[in-house]
Amino acid sequence: MQSGLFKDAGVLCMLGVTAVEMREGLGVDRNGGEHTPCHVESLRVHVQGISPEAFYESFQRNRRKVVDAGLVKGGGVWIMDATDIEVDGEYAGMGVVREVIETVDKQGRHHTRVEEHKGFKWVTLCYLYPESKWLCVMAYRVLPLGEQHEITVSDELIE
Repeated sequence: MQSGLFKDAGVLCMLGVTAVEMREGLGVDRNGGEHTPCHVESLRVHVQGISPEAFYESFQRNRRKVVDAGLVKGGGVWIMDATDIEVDGEYAGMGVVREVIETVDKQGRHHTRVEEHKGFKWVTLCYLYPESKWLCVMAYRVLPLGEQHEITVSDELIE
């Protein structure tokens, strides 16, 4: 890849290509076509044209297939996670968290500044399949950053 398509390994890294893939390529015979590069912006651009309602309906339908197929069995581990997602710009439903940071300079003077973090909290309920590395998101909620603790939606996610 480096000798042909891209000369700069940094560009390949930004595209999600690993060192092994750079050395050995993305040949279907090597990895069954499972590992292909994906830039982080690809997901954002893809979901821009999908309404939240349509995405959630699709998510529910696909999750139901996993449950109906009997893939969720005893012995697995249920995991609830909350991830802060900071954003630039203004978006409907986002929250704002203000953080007060106090520092002391070399002369011993105290300084205080306020940092503002805007965004969302993505709360997921995941199922880790027994004796495997497979993790399936079974339910999710998007909350405004800093306005609501994830435990307040745990019953809803479990239901």
